[in-house]
Amino acid sequence: MLFDKLYLYWSSSGLMMVRRDLNYDDVDEYDEYGDQIITIETVGFKIFKLDTIVETWCEVKSLGDDVLFLGSNSTISFSALDFPSYKKNCIYFSNTQLNFKIKGTGRDLDVGAFSLDEEKFEHFGAYVGDSKSVWPYPIWVVPNPFN
Repeated sequence: MLFDKLYLYWSSSGLMMVRRDLNYDDVDEYDEYGDQIITIETVGFKIFKLDTIVETWCEVKSLGDDVLFLGSNSTISFSALDFPSYKKNCIYFSNTQLNFKIKGTGRDLDVGAFSLDEEKFEHFGAYVGDSKSVWPYPIWVVPNPFN
């Protein structure tokens, strides 16, 4: 079943909104604690900018030189020109909740990056071990430009 989650953030372009498309699946399997395995996996993104003149959201196809970090605890955008180790026009995301073994991936958590240029996901390795001990949910640590 598909659903989405919305995030607001401020960028050099103005007020932005990201729609994160998620696939929800409950499986007829149970983990070692007896809990039913439920997976929520990010499958796409759409970006919108608030047009204050006509008071509507307009879809944006590119972040330009910006990089976006998206998570449950915070969402932040900055210029990749200031931090060349990050890919421009890319959304780095962390999961909205714990996932137990995303089917067929061997991953416990939905964490990765999405390149808007290539329209491709890159999934990151996550904590290996007892997934229930990952609390609070992952957040991003971003560089401080003043250090």
